[in-house]
Amino acid sequence: QTQVVLNSDGMALKTTGGTTLANYGSTVTLGRTDHAHSTFTSTTITQKDGDDKKVLVAASGVIGLYGNDTEKAVFSSTGSLFRGGAQNTFTRVDSSGMTIVDNGFTQGTFTNGTINLYGNNGTDRKVTIDSDGMRAYYDSNNYTNVSSSGVSVHAGNASTAAAVFGTTVTIRGNNSDADRVVIDDGGMNVFSNSVQRAGFHDTGSIFYGDEANTYTRVNSSGMQVVLDGSTAATFGS
Repeated sequence: QTQVVLNSDGMALKTTGGTTLANYGSTVTLGRTDHAHSTFTSTTITQKDGDDKKVLVAASGVIGLYGNDTEKAVFSSTGSLFRGGAQNTFTRVDSSGMTIVDNGFTQGTFTNGTINLYGNNGTDRKVTIDSDGMRAYYDSNNYTNVSSSGVSVHAGNASTAAAVFGTTVTIRGNNSDADRVVIDDGGMNVFSNSVQRAGFHDTGSIFYGDEANTYTRVNSSGMQVVLDGSTAATFGS
């Protein structure tokens, strides 16, 4: 046998033993509060198992899922969030894309065609993939860039690559064009202090002294030695 109790707070449905089965007032509760039950207010609907919250639905359109009374997932008109074992470990999906956070540190972002993957707790160590190619960073001055032009390696300088590998290969000393080796379809040229010191080509090779007019050339005709612009020796057939 059940009992209906009416008072200024509303109506309660109880067992003969006094256990409340339902409450109807400004807050409506269906089910025994020490078991699985639902609570309705003007702004929320909550599903609980005893005191352990399981589901919360807000009038604003937010839905929350809980485990051991701890929020594990949220769904709303602006996006969704899924938590791991800790509140600061989660994946968020919204209009900006997707963000993965581990122990409070961003580990990955996926947004507008750009992917960022982070190491070392979300600092400069990262890999970026976008429409321009892929970049692997140690920090902003030390990274490798892969693009349609080839591969460039930056070592301590964000603007000038220490090495570039493409249809032309350039290797720089101290990140400077003054000291470099250049390899292309014509051969290989060696520079120091912005002066060419040697060239190796299909037609022959040349080795420079202290000035551009002092050199030794070796080709199909033999070898020519030039000193300060004047031929010092020739060796041929």
